[in-house]
Amino acid sequence: QQVVRLGGDGSFVSSDVGRLVDSGDDELDGIGTGVDVDVVCHRMSLAVFVLLALFHVLIAQPARPSLFSTPFAFENLNSQPPYEYGPSIITENGVFYQFYCSPGSGDPNGAWDYIRMTTSTDGQNWTPPVVALSPQTPYETNSVCDPSVIKFHGVYFLYHTCINSNANPPDGYTNNRICLAVADSITGPYHPHPTPIIQDLNCPKDPNTAYCVGQPSAVAVNDTVYLFYTNQYPGDGGPNGGLVLLSVSQDGVNFKPANGRQNPSYPQRCVDVKYDLRHNQFIMVQGDVGGPNITWSVSEDGLHFAKYDTDFRINTNPNLPSGGTNNNPGIAGLPDGTMGDGMTWIGYGSSYTTGWGDWHMFRSQMISHVEDSACNECTQNTCDWACQQGSRSMMGYCGYPYSHDGERCCVCVPWQQTTCAACESVGCVAGCIGAGYSGGICGKPGSTNPSQCCSCF
Repeated sequence: QQVVRLGGDGSFVSSDVGRLVDSGDDELDGIGTGVDVDVVCHRMSLAVFVLLALFHVLIAQPARPSLFSTPFAFENLNSQPPYEYGPSIITENGVFYQFYCSPGSGDPNGAWDYIRMTTSTDGQNWTPPVVALSPQTPYETNSVCDPSVIKFHGVYFLYHTCINSNANPPDGYTNNRICLAVADSITGPYHPHPTPIIQDLNCPKDPNTAYCVGQPSAVAVNDTVYLFYTNQYPGDGGPNGGLVLLSVSQDGVNFKPANGRQNPSYPQRCVDVKYDLRHNQFIMVQGDVGGPNITWSVSEDGLHFAKYDTDFRINTNPNLPSGGTNNNPGIAGLPDGTMGDGMTWIGYGSSYTTGWGDWHMFRSQMISHVEDSACNECTQNTCDWACQQGSRSMMGYCGYPYSHDGERCCVCVPWQQTTCAACESVGCVAGCIGAGYSGGICGKPGSTNPSQCCSCF
């Protein structure tokens, strides 16, 4: 273990961190005072049923940690397009990489959205954005949006919403689905997988009828990719109509559903999820383009998140214009979608005028498990970022909660990623493409035999 010295400070304000549940039936106070026995028995049975139902709900709900959050500021992004939202934020070697949805201005085929990327060394001041991905396959002619980037088996996976609504996709389906592009370097180039990886062809193909499938959020835990995503049908209830479902994969390409619409992970759409390694817990933030709230929830298994509740929300842009929205949030984390502990920050589209779609990226600080993650007074940023200074492959957690001393702040531990560097000098994506495949991952880490190195797909 290693203690890191870093300057800077910050301040946090408390969000609602919990509520007590009270239940009772005052009518039962009349028992033994001449009330009709059948009525009393009926009321007692009803009360027992209610109590049992409440007990079941309480047992099924994951315990929420304490959580503090505070709004920070609009990010300083150079050459800003009219809108930015839906960020995927990675810290690697002390640099933040932020991928987000933005206009496809000037696209020769009239595409609405491109995915752009920008970098920062402090999370606030960013380089001019560059296009990370534009539509390249016949399944995404109109848009690539809602990026989620993770590093898995030495390869960068860029999951994203894709759509071709021009009635000419190969299978004739003209609504949203999830596509994939892969790269050997976080900066690209990103090579598209030839076909969508998650779709629901039973959902209406008219995008004006339903959103269907999209808005992916990927996390790699214990050699498995957890992919959370929106599934929205006509008639799904609000305020953010749609469900969040989960599929899992061992190679990042071929996914199996872990649940379905009858038992979703979450009852609202537009989420981002990270995995807190120190507390063994998934942390989710959620916010739709239709409202101002960014809510949060937790889960032990990714299948059962604490219920949607606007009392549990992130403190956001305090100067939001009337009728404005905060939407499509992303949590800063390590390259595989995890984080050392619960100290992080959130980026999201926030209205800068009253116009719909006039969103720039705003940043809010967040600490979950405040009792042992509160190092905001001794480090400028997250402990993961602090521990990566000097291009080190490390992750961090708050070793000295509430410390103001830069000498006693974050504790750093190694963060390791599966690699095939010893047997594949050009990277598994480039190597597999050269062999006629669409991409590949490091299949046998540590191997020195090029013929047994990468697993191609």
